Amino acid sequence: AQPCQGRGREFESRFPLKYFFFNIIFFKIFMDTLNKKNYNLEENIKIPDFTCETNFDFQQNNENNEDILTFSLYKSPKPVFINFWATWCGPCVGEMPDLQKLFNKYYKTIDFIFINCGANKKELYDFLKKNNYNLPLGFDEKNELAYSFNVKAIPITILVNKDKIIKNIIIGARSEDQYEKLIKGII
Repeated sequence: AQPCQGRGREFESRFPLKYFFFNIIFFKIFMDTLNKKNYNLEENIKIPDFTCETNFDFQQNNENNEDILTFSLYKSPKPVFINFWATWCGPCVGEMPDLQKLFNKYYKTIDFIFINCGANKKELYDFLKKNNYNLPLGFDEKNELAYSFNVKAIPITILVNKDKIIKNIIIGARSEDQYEKLIKGII
């Protein structure tokens, strides 16, 4: 008699082992998706708090006293200019010179955070150096923050007043003058 005869063999032929593993993997991915925060952003609602690693010293106390610089939305007493972008995105890169001018003009009044979607730190530091930018970056190499905020297109800019109410959601690139008009509405 062969060891794989009988009911076990019938079961294996109807439900091959590969389907069993496929279902386990699918279930794991599905459960991970359910466990992640996902926000639908709208104007005039309070934005959920978030924290991200950054290259900029916002002078916010890190809870664990780590050397890593972090930005925490709710620790900022100022209005916040949040921009999701990527180094491979033409419109994102195209608006960077105007965003640098806005940052230079308003950084004492508004906290700016430019959350990069997908690039690693070295790529971002090289990008800043090559283009002579000194923007405060938020690192989102795995796109977890972009996913949480349901970012479906970039660039997307979210303007938040000091009470952390979303005042504007801007999809697509804008000029310095267009952004400046919107910024005046949150300061």
